[in-house]
Amino acid sequence: DDSWDIALKFSQKYPNKIFLARNHQNFAATANLKNCMSNIRGRYFMILCSDDKLDKHCVERAVEQLEAHPDACMTLMHRYILSESGRVTNEAPFYDQSCKIFPPKQAAVYMMASVNPTLSQILYRTDYHTATKNFEGASGHANRFLGNRVLDFTLSCLYPIIYLHTPLVYHRVHA
Repeated sequence: DDSWDIALKFSQKYPNKIFLARNHQNFAATANLKNCMSNIRGRYFMILCSDDKLDKHCVERAVEQLEAHPDACMTLMHRYILSESGRVTNEAPFYDQSCKIFPPKQAAVYMMASVNPTLSQILYRTDYHTATKNFEGASGHANRFLGNRVLDFTLSCLYPIIYLHTPLVYHRVHA
């Protein structure tokens, strides 16, 4: 599709705000993510899955929460489910309200359930993430599905997180 061209236009429109990297060969998820992590320049970052969609207020609301709670390391947002045909369905929220969750409560939840089945549901605070800069996570194929869950678990052991009950991410499901 034309995703790369769209991203290029945004990076030209907002210089020094968007960093793009395009590999000339497939290095797999682990190496690609490591490359991206080593080039983070902003106060906040998100890992966006190519088939997910963000609500137009997603980043704004997530940043507002991190600005209001400087001790929190991330904002975890609830999601909608988006079918292959584009139909949006509500998913039961993980928590019954927006809240600030202190360690180790969220870490224990990560041990029992997948609160954020898509990586696009989290906005991270960069300076807290640097505490885990040398984080290796799982390797190979496992990293694609588990590496960030281990990172999120580690961060939630150390710092509070914010959970937003309002769905701000559209997670596309595939047959």
